[in-house]
Amino acid sequence: QVYLALCDMLANVAGGDLDLAPPYAPSYSHVDTLAVFEEFKTQTGRALENLRREYTLTTFQEAEPGRFVHDQVLHGTDGRFFLLLYSAPGQAIANMAQWAAEAHIATADTLPKVEANRIRGAQRTVVERAEQINLSAPRDTILLEVTMDPRFLTPGQPLEVKHPESDGQPGQPSRIALAAPDALAAGSADGTGE
Repeated sequence: QVYLALCDMLANVAGGDLDLAPPYAPSYSHVDTLAVFEEFKTQTGRALENLRREYTLTTFQEAEPGRFVHDQVLHGTDGRFFLLLYSAPGQAIANMAQWAAEAHIATADTLPKVEANRIRGAQRTVVERAEQINLSAPRDTILLEVTMDPRFLTPGQPLEVKHPESDGQPGQPSRIALAAPDALAAGSADGTGE
């Protein structure tokens, strides 16, 4: 009964969380109940933290297999912005990390130059947490911190994440979202990103 009550509580807390990856209830194990309840504590804490989040998630459109496009680049916080890559069911996170490392990250106007020079574009780093916007990588995701580099990223131009080999590459994410600070997301409504 306690387990079911905790499942209800987690669902209620998660109902207010607009994250694209909702928390999950851990499997019950009568042999090790403490581990189950510790996982409930962790998941509930994450869901409550997301209720106070300071960011907005906007998803990329998959323009073609292996190519994701976002309508604009938002100015980052301290010269950075964050991307969340969501794994497909049953996909290994390590494969998706490899896909992300090989992908081009650039705006539409600079992507041809990035591809012609066979470079990756904007520098990216896999991080567990983005303190600047109070975001932790949810389960089955990779959080990328991307450096705002004017050689590859032009504000107001569509942002693209594209694997050089396109379709069929192991680790391709099922979707990608841009995590922008709320103040910047609100300020970008006019398309300027400022």
